[in-house]
This record gives sequence, C-alpha cells and structure tokens, in this order.
Amino acid sequence: MENKAYYLALNEFIKTAGMTQAEFADYARMHPEILKECFNTQSKLIIGTFLSIAMGCVKVIEETADESKRSGLQKRYTRFFDAYLSEWPNEFLSVSNPHFHRRVEEMAKAAGEAVYVKIRGMYHPDELVETAEETGILSRLEALLSHLNEDGQREALRRIEEMTYVPAYQNAQNR
Repeated sequence: MENKAYYLALNEFIKTAGMTQAEFADYARMHPEILKECFNTQSKLIIGTFLSIAMGCVKVIEETADESKRSGLQKRYTRFFDAYLSEWPNEFLSVSNPHFHRRVEEMAKAAGEAVYVKIRGMYHPDELVETAEETGILSRLEALLSHLNEDGQREALRRIEEMTYVPAYQNAQNR
C-alpha cells in the first residue's frame, strides 16, 4: 500500500512515546476508534485527520522531558509529515483558508526545516526559500566560481548542466 510509509512512521512515533494508540488519540483529539480504524485500513488520511495527528505529535514532543527520547520522537514526526507530504502534496492545497495554511506551516516548522521549506514553497511559490544547507552550498559554489575566469565559469556551468541529466543526481520530483 502506498500509504504505508506514513502509517509506519506514526506507529514508530507512538511506540517511541511509550503510548498505546488510544492514549495517543487523546493527544490528537480524536476518538480512539477512528485512529484504530485508520491503522486497520491504512486508507488515505484526509487532511483534517492528518493535521489532528500532527498536532498530537507536536504536543507529545513538547511534553517529553527526556532529550534523547524527544529527539527520537522528532525524527519520527518528521518522517510521518514528510511521507504524507510526499504521497499527497495536493491535500495541502485543497483548503484555501489562510488560517489553515498558517496552521499547516506551524506543523511543518515543527517537523523540521526541509519539510517547512517544501510547505512554504507550495503556499508561497513566488517566494525564494532556501534551507541552511542550500545556502551553504550556494555560498560555496559562489566562492569557487569567483576563483575561475569567464571560460572556467562557463565550463563549470556546462558540467553542472550535464549532471542534471544523471538520474542518481536528480531530485525525486525531476525524474
């Protein structure tokens, strides 16, 4: 099933938290039977259910005192959010309410920079959003290019363009 990745990540999150599905459902403000049914069928989560679960995850993370456990929860929440975002990106665009978008952005920010940048890119396509890693890479490229003359810069650009055709170097969405 294509939905399995985010269910696996969510299940790992719940186990890492040391909770049962019913206990977690309270954090997500869901009836335990609804969450149980989601796991049993592994059907596509509607965006509202996804956000309830995401808010529950953030609440659990915030209430966890043990830093190593918190870190493990954070990684699993990031996997959960990113898996859903990768599988169902259009769900985040299905509601055009700015309050909804702000809430999604808050939940994405809690999932980490990479997830947040993806969501910001969806909601604000005209805005250039770079991760710290991308900024570092671009700075390094600019520094290296500044050491080259015009011919060297053209050659570097040509080689980078060639690399964009190599599947191993392509982003998943460009394949």
